[in-house]
Amino acid sequence: MRIGHWHENARLRQAGLLVLAAVGLGVCVLVATTPLTVGSQLLFGAVTMLFLVSCRSFHGRRITLFLSLLAITVSSRYIYWRTTETLDFDNVTGWVLGLGLYLAEL
Repeated sequence: MRIGHWHENARLRQAGLLVLAAVGLGVCVLVATTPLTVGSQLLFGAVTMLFLVSCRSFHGRRITLFLSLLAITVSSRYIYWRTTETLDFDNVTGWVLGLGLYLAEL
């Protein structure tokens, strides 16, 4: 194998990984910010849990990375909802306690 050819393959692989990462980030943002009804959210949670349980039989670095990214996506959905829907406080005590809990969750 020529050295120049190896460098071309490495560059192509890096470019492919960058494209894959950009698409994955876009999907993560889309999943995290799409409003769902309560029923749709329950269905999303159930399907995600079933998917996670079905992945238990796989082992290796790629499945660990994939499941980690899935966990980040689901957590991002929760943090987005928490930030946009629940941070409305009526008094100083509620604001201090609510903000403390929110920061602990982050």
